[in-house]
Amino acid sequence: KIFVLPSTREGFPNTILEANSCGLPAIIVRHEKNAGVGVVKDGYNGFIVNLSPEEIAEKVIYLLQNDEELSRLSRNSVEFAKTYDWSIIVKKLLKVYEEAIG
Repeated sequence: KIFVLPSTREGFPNTILEANSCGLPAIIVRHEKNAGVGVVKDGYNGFIVNLSPEEIAEKVIYLLQNDEELSRLSRNSVEFAKTYDWSIIVKKLLKVYEEAIG
């Protein structure tokens, strides 16, 4: 139902996108070396919390006790993950190359 990634140091976290594509909102930790904060939109496809077991647990419990909110974040997660579909990324990358070449 929920994906939790309590890591403070992540490169581009494919695991978040994979979880989102399965309808799992992500709960991640706010940290300057965690690139996941650029992928999770707080309150949209998951939550960004401080590095605190209590805060992580609070969000997990909140979602497990609020079916409507969990469903909303789950739907948002699937939609968000679609923006990282390879067919979309390749088109954007080709456009960048074409513009660079002139």
